[in-house]
Amino acid sequence: MTEALTKAQERGAEARDPTSDAAYFASIWQLSNYQLKQLEDAFRASQASAVKAAGLTTQPLVPDEGAIDTADAASAASADIMPSEATRAKELAGLIERVEKATGPDREIDVLLRAILVDHREVFERDTWVLGRNRRPPHDECVLGRIDPGRVARNFSPAYHKPEQPAYTASIDAALALVERLLPGIFWVIGQGKTNSVEKLFGCQLLFGTEEIIGSGESDHAPLAILLALLKALQESHDAE
Repeated sequence: MTEALTKAQERGAEARDPTSDAAYFASIWQLSNYQLKQLEDAFRASQASAVKAAGLTTQPLVPDEGAIDTADAASAASADIMPSEATRAKELAGLIERVEKATGPDREIDVLLRAILVDHREVFERDTWVLGRNRRPPHDECVLGRIDPGRVARNFSPAYHKPEQPAYTASIDAALALVERLLPGIFWVIGQGKTNSVEKLFGCQLLFGTEEIIGSGESDHAPLAILLALLKALQESHDAE
């Protein structure tokens, strides 16, 4: 690696024409990507070792339905996996607050949305770990993220999630896929524009049929507007029950 970098630097010191410039930057680009891949692999290995040392698991967030025995299937299907009304209201309010404060893609929000709304996991902290406990038997726990010493930095790297966590806060398609999963067949409208300087750039409305608005959200980041509309629709539905 050192030799490759030295050669690239030597080429950079030569009198350049456009062709040599292109070769020089191509060498730097290839080297940088190689180094990034090495760092990523090392990070994943270190996180896996830390999880194992803590006696935890990095099992997939998506339950393996095929692993449920036939005898247990009826029990699992009949189990009440939904939280209490008070817990559900608190979870939705917490998610709405996080999304409203966010200004762009946020891996922690991605993880919490999946764990709470899709996988029905109770999220809690233990030591320096953020864990998700399945509300379904056998109530397994899995790592969602890690709190660095001092509880200043919170790490929700893809290294913890297999398969990889959907990027709801970074992708309009992923955000809409979550809407369709939780509210099948719902209508949605997304708009871009401002009528004044303080208005958010993007707006989203979720509609039941063509007229009844059940949730709306605004943000300067389009996926967050969609997620906010979804969460408010879920909150409204919960409050109406």
